Amino acid sequence: MRALRLASLILLASPGCETRGEPCQFILGKNEVSAKIPTVGVVEWSLAGAAPSSARIVYALDHAAPSILNRGGEAPVRLDDANHRTLLLGLKQASSYTFHIEAVRNGQTCLSPNYVLPTTGRFATSPAVTVNVSQPDKRDPGFIVTSSGTSVPNSAFIVSSMSCRCVDVNPLSIPTDAATL
Repeated sequence: MRALRLASLILLASPGCETRGEPCQFILGKNEVSAKIPTVGVVEWSLAGAAPSSARIVYALDHAAPSILNRGGEAPVRLDDANHRTLLLGLKQASSYTFHIEAVRNGQTCLSPNYVLPTTGRFATSPAVTVNVSQPDKRDPGFIVTSSGTSVPNSAFIVSSMSCRCVDVNPLSIPTDAATL
């Protein structure tokens, strides 16, 4: 009897399992890193059965040291986009991430299994910049995106809690629509 109770608890805690309503069956259509911006993940997915009323993708940097502040995030899913196409932003260069999908339908949350995003790429023209933080205990997680103004034409800087990268941004080649990433 004790083994039966334990098995019931394991099934209730398993991703994608529900005790009532439709079963959760996720179909992952695309799981890749953008060819145009190597630190952007692209995920397309669907859920068998009734459409969800809301969804998000939760992602985490694999094997992140406790000292790393930006260890992942959440990407809201625009359900009206084809294949629930979602971009995972703020990823670190040459890093591995794991993600799962949380979708709500009929008041119940469906939780996908964990998926592994392909390792992110590197920017070819990315000079190393040292960031000195005077009060590390007061810094917040996340990143800042800024431009160089006129001193370094066509460049943008992405400063995270751990590093700074320069990105060549020719205004004519930057995709403005998420579907092109």
